[in-house]
Amino acid sequence: MTDPEERKEGGVRVVVAGTGGGVGVTTVTALLFEGMRSRPLGAPRLLDHAGGDVGDRLPSGDEVARIDPLVRLQDAGRHAARIGLDVLARPHDLLVVVAPRTPLGVADARALLAEVDARTGLQGRRRTVLALDAPFGPVRDADDLEALRSDFERRSVHAIPPDPALAVGGRIAMPRLARPARRAAHELAAHVADLVARHRAGGRSA
Repeated sequence: MTDPEERKEGGVRVVVAGTGGGVGVTTVTALLFEGMRSRPLGAPRLLDHAGGDVGDRLPSGDEVARIDPLVRLQDAGRHAARIGLDVLARPHDLLVVVAPRTPLGVADARALLAEVDARTGLQGRRRTVLALDAPFGPVRDADDLEALRSDFERRSVHAIPPDPALAVGGRIAMPRLARPARRAAHELAAHVADLVARHRAGGRSA
């Protein structure tokens, strides 16, 4: 099915996009798919950017019992500022911004959220989720993270702790994730799934 046909049908598109390269977009997309694959209405249809390898990161592969034709999960790579912001122009699509848990990453996330506010206001912000990934090892950002959560909707800011099982390439081994990383992945996927459920019916006729 072509993208124009998908848009005609409506539904919800969840676009995962990073503030830069190597910030964990593919990892976050794979974790979201894993967390949403058992939804009663089916797993989201998975879309990858050109040259992407999200399929290689899926913890349980891409074989599922059922696909929800109204929900698409897209790995958009490093294009949060370009593709991601355009996504919010469609009233039922969602944006998951991935940024590194570094001072620069938090600053980039803040700048992007300011642009979301400028373009789409509160409605766009409510459809935006922030995933702060830690691909570069230990983080010491408690104050920055708390400030970001205070300025943004607390539930919409998810911090994924560093974990060796996420740092290696290939399929993510979920059983090897430490409890904090498993909990963070579950909370992120549950939040996105909740937003999808809220917007799915409205997106059917968008």
